[in-house]
Amino acid sequence: MDGNGQNRDIAPPRLGRVEPHREAPPNPTPPNPTPPNPTPAEPRRDHRAEADLPTAIAALAAALKPPPSRPERFAGLKAFIKSVAPGVIMFFLAFVFVQTVELDLKREAFNADAAEKIKTFVDRLLGEEAATAPQSEIDATGIALGGFGGAAALPLLEVLERSDARRGASAVLGLGHAARVAPDLVCPTLGDAIADVTDAYVWTTQKGAAEAAGVAGCAAALPALQALRRDPPLDARDPDRQGNLNIALDKAIQRITAANARRRGWFERHFDW
Repeated sequence: MDGNGQNRDIAPPRLGRVEPHREAPPNPTPPNPTPPNPTPAEPRRDHRAEADLPTAIAALAAALKPPPSRPERFAGLKAFIKSVAPGVIMFFLAFVFVQTVELDLKREAFNADAAEKIKTFVDRLLGEEAATAPQSEIDATGIALGGFGGAAALPLLEVLERSDARRGASAVLGLGHAARVAPDLVCPTLGDAIADVTDAYVWTTQKGAAEAAGVAGCAAALPALQALRRDPPLDARDPDRQGNLNIALDKAIQRITAANARRRGWFERHFDW
């Protein structure tokens, strides 16, 4: 250190050569702001999947393939039925047709035979021999005639209209029997005869029809009976005739009412339902 207090051991810095400032030369090729797209790399191939693809296709084809047909049970029986069924059906239809035709022919033959027998019975009741025949024989003829049901209703009314009291009584028996055999056919016919206002029947015929309706319990004739009871026919306005007619009408109404009550159940009879 010198007397001025400076350290002489430290050398002063050396000033190097100062280079003049130079500008960078211009870049003749401007930089590309957008780098080019690099070529994408190919994906890695899964060789194991490629190897399993044929196996998967074969398995799918096997799954979609219909199962092998099994021998059907009773195939021979079904084939036999198919071959025989048309013939059986045709035979059945032909049999039904034949039976229907035969039934129609039998019905026509029965009707013709019944008409002939009805005519025979009517002739017996209206003939001269019936006037002297025993009452039992006449009654048997009337009952036999009533066995034809609805077909005998009008002939018996005609017998009742044209005959005397003895044969008229047998006709009433026949009408009652016919009404039991075919109530749906005979009872309305009896009701029409009772309610007749055209003087087609005399009062004795209406009285006999009322008696037959009462014996058979014809509910269909009840309104006609009640109407005739209120308004008797002109040929029955005589006190004796009207009295006899009223007795027959009241008895018939009573019988039909009782028959209707028997047809009703216990609960309906006792509680008037």
